[in-house]
Amino acid sequence: MQPTIEVGDRIVVNKMAYNLSIPFTGIILISLDTPQQGEIVFFESKAADLRLIKRVISLPGDLIE
Repeated sequence: MQPTIEVGDRIVVNKMAYNLSIPFTGIILISLDTPQQGEIVFFESKAADLRLIKRVISLPGDLIE
């Protein structure tokens, strides 16, 4: 996301934009929406053990060249 978001920038995240879940469990109660192309999403990567911010470039069924 650089140069749009620089290291040290503060951002506001809406954790209920796509679903409503029970805190600290990962259990989803209601699915509200899905990410759309071009949106910026925030998620926790267990593989990298980091919080990541990425832009959605493709949706299921899209072909990337």
